[in-house]
Amino acid sequence: MQNILRFCCSPVTCRSTVLSFDKAFNLGQVNATLAVYKNLSVYRRTTNKHPVFCEPMFLHWELDVTTFFTIFDHLKAQMILSQGNENQTLPVLGSDKEKAMRIAMAKAFLDTQKLACVRHIEKNVFAFMQDKIGMLQNQRRQLKFLLFQLVTSALDHIDLIDSLCDFESKITQKKPADYVKNRIHPFLVGNKKAVEKPDLDKQIRYG
Repeated sequence: MQNILRFCCSPVTCRSTVLSFDKAFNLGQVNATLAVYKNLSVYRRTTNKHPVFCEPMFLHWELDVTTFFTIFDHLKAQMILSQGNENQTLPVLGSDKEKAMRIAMAKAFLDTQKLACVRHIEKNVFAFMQDKIGMLQNQRRQLKFLLFQLVTSALDHIDLIDSLCDFESKITQKKPADYVKNRIHPFLVGNKKAVEKPDLDKQIRYG
């Protein structure tokens, strides 16, 4: 817990990193949900990047909202009770698009920023355009490139909203336009808003 407080809950004037939760994986009769974060105090010699640390791990039977809420609510309580610095904050949280996990995270951590994993978003966009729309590979690549280029070029989340709305208006097919607007747009804007936190470690692949 001390490492999480140190690297993920730093005062606003200090550098911090995302506390991320990967999709729960099955261990037979139980499931495991693992928290990961970057250790900002050391660098890998080979890459000159911060290594990823894994802790804590939660073991649970079910994969529903109630179970994940219990996990996150307990974690939040431990963070608050363990904080020794009154200037410490709750962390920016990251996750993939597992619905039950994200709903529970939003309810347990009402006032914290949440990030969705960009790798998963890109993968889902590519799969949707291939399986549901039947786009050719070069069309899928072009659309994905243009869509995510908006994220990197936007000055802030307000600028991104304007760019996405303009982008969506130019998609001539209703099905992909609705998918981008309703399924992808909220995640990208949420990510952009979260990483506007000035002290957040930008090396993490979340937006």
